[in-house]
Amino acid sequence: MRVMRWMAVGRLLLVAVMLAGCAVFDPAPTANFTWTPTDPLARTEVQFTDLSTDSGGLFGSGGIVSWDWGFGDNDDAQAQNPKHEYQSAGSYTVRLTVTDSSGNQATT
Repeated sequence: MRVMRWMAVGRLLLVAVMLAGCAVFDPAPTANFTWTPTDPLARTEVQFTDLSTDSGGLFGSGGIVSWDWGFGDNDDAQAQNPKHEYQSAGSYTVRLTVTDSSGNQATT
């Protein structure tokens, strides 16, 4: 067993005990979402629901603080659970990027 110490600016001392591999203090969140209706028609409002998670890491975190949606039709939103209406039928790739309070990001 190895004990590693890092000194940060100020008086904060972090101590990590490494048993096997690396210690992860603040992992990135996991981006995930769903939508309803699941098979919408054109010009029908679609409700997107954020299902993203943030484990908070070893010392906890303030959770997810921002959402950036791309709806695949040159429109976007920054709400957690936005609504969007597609003007024409087709296939669209929706992207969600979430950022936690530590600045870690995940995209799906």
